[in-house]
Amino acid sequence: MTVLYLAAHGFAEDALPLGGGAAVCSQLLREWSRTQPFPVQLVSPAILGLQAGGNAPSGSDLVRYNERQYAAFCRRFEAASTAEVLRHDPARTVVLVNDISEGPDFGRLAAAGFPMVTIYHVDVVANSSVPAIAYIQRISADGIAIQLTNPVRIPPRRQRIVFGYVGLSLSVLERVRFRYRLDGSDHDWSEPVAGREAAYPNLSPGPYRFRVIASNPDGVWSKNEAAISFAVDPVFWQTLWFQLCAALAVAAAVFALYRFRLHQMAIRLNVRFEERLAERTRIAQELHDTLLQGFLSASMHVHVAADRLPPRRAGKADPHPGAAVDGSGDRRGPQRCARIARIRERFSRHRTSVFPHPGGTGAGNRRFSCHCWG
Repeated sequence: MTVLYLAAHGFAEDALPLGGGAAVCSQLLREWSRTQPFPVQLVSPAILGLQAGGNAPSGSDLVRYNERQYAAFCRRFEAASTAEVLRHDPARTVVLVNDISEGPDFGRLAAAGFPMVTIYHVDVVANSSVPAIAYIQRISADGIAIQLTNPVRIPPRRQRIVFGYVGLSLSVLERVRFRYRLDGSDHDWSEPVAGREAAYPNLSPGPYRFRVIASNPDGVWSKNEAAISFAVDPVFWQTLWFQLCAALAVAAAVFALYRFRLHQMAIRLNVRFEERLAERTRIAQELHDTLLQGFLSASMHVHVAADRLPPRRAGKADPHPGAAVDGSGDRRGPQRCARIARIRERFSRHRTSVFPHPGGTGAGNRRFSCHCWG
């Protein structure tokens, strides 16, 4: 383990320890140098002198700086010290800063995973309301750590996603409170909580953004939030192309069922139509046979009745001269029998041409008898 001591003044080579923080760091540095519990490496304004090709500013120089010069020095030292720290392994390095205003870029170092310790003037910040700083440390899905690389993607079918975060404050850390929100799932910020984790079970596939803010012990909420965007990957049946294919398959099945049902109804209607047509044909055939039979029977009865009329009286002209007459005066002759035979032949020929029933014994093949007296 290596300790990187970042100090703009107050270290052993500088005889002017400005402020209580510099004095404390100098005392710690002397003690660690004597006991040597771990290696200590000093990061001082000397790196500015090496970069600029000139002499590094000392504590006496800082005293003579005006406000603009001091601000420029702080910006230069922040960039240079941050670059120097990032050259080391965060797993084997601890950063010690003796002054916040004369320190590195804490956000970049925290994102890189460097543990940091800062000594500050308690009498200066005790009564101030400096907001706490929220920082997202990790994301895990079902206990498996997710790499915080951009873009962050979570595999599908994960049941529980946990976000771990911390708050950086210049006062008591146990009194720091947090509020968080997951865009895409929550509709509003959560209630203030002291916990350092937020868990979300069974998130649907899609994009999300987790946001967290922190407040100091005085209840002052930070305006700067920590946020990270990520996406939950869907399984194949949750993808858009699978849902479209499923919708098309359902629509095709419904259409096929509709056509099948329509075909069944058409078959039933055709069967009913054939049954009704056969029934009407049968009724019409029977009616035709009955009417024609009745008409011919009535015609033959009329002729028979005419033959049975009494003979004409004497003195009246005979309408059938030359016809034979029996002893009772009734006319006898072949005309009546020939006429009846012609009627029977006409009937038989008509029946055969309209409703032929070869060899049948039904109504269409009834035979009518006629008796001729002669």
